[in-house]
Amino acid sequence: MFETKRRALLFMTISIGMAVVAILLFSTYISNTQASLGEMVTVHVADGNIEAGKPIPDNLIATKEIPKKFMLPSLIQSKDELKGKISMVPIPKGEVLTTTVLRDDTILSDKYRQVILRAPIAVFDDATISALDKVDLIVTYESEDAPKAEEQPHSSGPSDKRITKVLFKDITVNTVGLKNNNEIVNMGVVLTLEQSKSAIWGLNYAKEIRVLKSGSQKASKEGGAEKK
Repeated sequence: MFETKRRALLFMTISIGMAVVAILLFSTYISNTQASLGEMVTVHVADGNIEAGKPIPDNLIATKEIPKKFMLPSLIQSKDELKGKISMVPIPKGEVLTTTVLRDDTILSDKYRQVILRAPIAVFDDATISALDKVDLIVTYESEDAPKAEEQPHSSGPSDKRITKVLFKDITVNTVGLKNNNEIVNMGVVLTLEQSKSAIWGLNYAKEIRVLKSGSQKASKEGGAEKK
């Protein structure tokens, strides 16, 4: 009986000793790893899915520490860098925030206005349209001045009074509203005050306003439109 207890005590002592050694080895490994990484810095990451074209709320911003040697000038270290900014693209949860995907909350000025195009009157042909993209607007409406059926290659007959024409070319997208499935439901475009009247007329009276993504490059500053 005494021999059994002695063996149990021996095994327990060995187990405790091995556990202490493991802890010391792990602690040494962590210390060496931290030493190899060097100084740590704090950057900001998305704490939830951030929509494109909308201000970034505080509750969707978190912090994360990374080694200073991996720090890039575009990484966000202060919340002040996010004030008055919106993201040009959707940012998934956990993604590091960078200045390369941010822009000022608006590209509007005294010269330009934002007009919101909403479905179903506005039809968005390309689901990849995002803030600062260039788009064309094509409007379809009915008019007594419509050309004769034989003069319209796509006319459905003599009673067809519909006209389809390019309303604006290469106008700048300011904001994009999405559903949960990333379907575009509205879009803010940048127009002069005079051009805004034509767009609002189309929203009120047109059968359809079709929004086509242009091949032009993204805008970097305020943008107007070329009227066709």
